[in-house]
Amino acid sequence: MTELEKLLIEIARCENFFNCKNTDCENIVNFQKQVDKQLPEPWNGNIENSRILFISSNPSINENEIYPLASWKDSEIIDFFQYRFSKSRDYVKNLLYPKHKEGYAKNWIRYWGFIRSISRKLLNRQNVVPGIDYSLMEIVRCKSHNEYGVAEALDVCAEKYLIRTLSLSKAKVLVAVGDKSRDILKDKLNIAFLENRHIEKEIGGTKRIIFATPHSNARKKRTLETILNSSSINEIKEKLK
Repeated sequence: MTELEKLLIEIARCENFFNCKNTDCENIVNFQKQVDKQLPEPWNGNIENSRILFISSNPSINENEIYPLASWKDSEIIDFFQYRFSKSRDYVKNLLYPKHKEGYAKNWIRYWGFIRSISRKLLNRQNVVPGIDYSLMEIVRCKSHNEYGVAEALDVCAEKYLIRTLSLSKAKVLVAVGDKSRDILKDKLNIAFLENRHIEKEIGGTKRIIFATPHSNARKKRTLETILNSSSINEIKEKLK
């Protein structure tokens, strides 16, 4: 097992997830009421080689999704998160519709569509592939709705996994998605985000371009042209060539 795979399994089988009582993770883990809880989400895609990495606060949950549980083998968990969007697998249909127990979801994941649209503009082409051209990760890995339990679990999860995960990624561009993610990264990594412009900073041993965007569900302007000025957009495009 590679170092990346070892970390992926360590996160998916996080000790706090299985023994959360009297820890800061208790609220977010117990958000899931079912016995077979969906495991923490390490990341999605080839995080080691993707050129863009989108970072949100924590993954949302749909109890009907076919998603790793504790009963899955390590090899199955690794395959799911590394190749979730691969056309050679059946985890997701048309890059936007996750597989559910009764078939594929009827509605596409708005967040996935949103980050794909940003990636298309930054890479200057339509045929971008999630999991290859860009990957996704969250700061708090356990699933909930409306960031429930994130505030309490934040320090523990960030300390255990944030820098270790970013150190595995060679992404040239990091995008903080949502106010919560931006504020967490600002605090934990001392990132001085700028309005309408990116910054450059070494994170996890790699020099990165970093900027923040509102979340896909935010009632704010969130097209790339409203997030960044034209000079910044052109500079990022050039460095992604």
